[in-house]
Amino acid sequence: MLSSSPYTLRSFEVGLGLSVLNFDRDPGDIDFVRVGVQGAVGLPGRTEFFFRVTPRLRSDAINLDPLRFPVPPLDLIVDLYPNEALRPEPHFLLAQEIPFKTYFIPPEAERGEGLAAFGRSSGDTVMGLKFNLMERSRSGHSGLGLQGYVELPTEEPTFNSGSWRKKVGVSGERDFGFDLLLSQEVWKAEFLFNLGYKRVGDPESGTRIQFVNSGAVRPEDFWLGFGEESKLDLKDEIRLVGGASFPAFHALRHQVWFVGEIFYKRFVGSGTPVQSVVHPFDSLAGLQLNPNPIPWLSFGAAWLLHWNSAGKGQERGSPFLTPDGRGDINFTELVDLGTAGPVIEFLKNRGVTLASDRSKIFATNNPAFDDWRNIPSGPGPVISQGHNAAILFINFRPWGR
Repeated sequence: MLSSSPYTLRSFEVGLGLSVLNFDRDPGDIDFVRVGVQGAVGLPGRTEFFFRVTPRLRSDAINLDPLRFPVPPLDLIVDLYPNEALRPEPHFLLAQEIPFKTYFIPPEAERGEGLAAFGRSSGDTVMGLKFNLMERSRSGHSGLGLQGYVELPTEEPTFNSGSWRKKVGVSGERDFGFDLLLSQEVWKAEFLFNLGYKRVGDPESGTRIQFVNSGAVRPEDFWLGFGEESKLDLKDEIRLVGGASFPAFHALRHQVWFVGEIFYKRFVGSGTPVQSVVHPFDSLAGLQLNPNPIPWLSFGAAWLLHWNSAGKGQERGSPFLTPDGRGDINFTELVDLGTAGPVIEFLKNRGVTLASDRSKIFATNNPAFDDWRNIPSGPGPVISQGHNAAILFINFRPWGR
């Protein structure tokens, strides 16, 4: 489950768990499947060491728009002729959880209703300590705890390459966080409340802007200088989780519990603009079975509902448009191979430096490049779908009292 109890395992008691979590994030209806292995060891002094390993993390998405909203890292070539073509700050991120979500357009067909990106990766490894500040026996029916953790990356992000579309889009940076843990027992029900803050690490790669003058007579005067790099700034997170569990019924003399949770994540602080900041709000309801002859084992399943609509059905235009409404030029190799070749050759022959592992936009007001323009000039619909997911889990404490 998503919530944590303030109580710790007894000294040298061991708990293990397996889970499969499927959930959605917007905009773009990005679907995650996370396979997790969790564990904890009780330590003296009402302390607990815990960890979570994610050997498999999958992200599927359809209806992405790489022409209007290029994925970072980005080379942005800004033309100063006949007037400066610097567009409003590009909102090219998708969901905050995946700063480098990939695009791939199969040459033979599109997947689903639109453009698709399917990634397989390993998720971050989480390690931390939990401290029980108020024991149940001393406080009656209330509990209080505090935990801190670090999320360690398991792989480096790769960009705009043959394997890029197969990656989830991880940042490759460390995250740090802490949670305040509360519990309250009412009759046979237990209620949990977690309030947490996570400091999200900022990846190095972002947007590199270079200025050119397409009206220059000599090719050597076309390029005005080296690019200025600005890395991505990912927002930090405040997370609220409320959970409840109580005995529901017996099935073949085995106790079945109802479990439910409400989860809300708020992105806070400064950050690189995104298409639409969606603060995830989820609810979860399910059943947990405690087999009667095996007190150290429990397992269950729950249905998770994602409530955010992310502006479904609304129209959203691209920031990469000329004043007269014409689109700019997206010459990213994995997005528009036919345009990429001549544009890259044209810019490189005039001294412009281009990286091979980035998305690429040529923002220009010069009508001489109208034949290359490929970014759709009209607004496109926000497509957000799915929002129904599931979680399967099994927990056991084979060692300890």
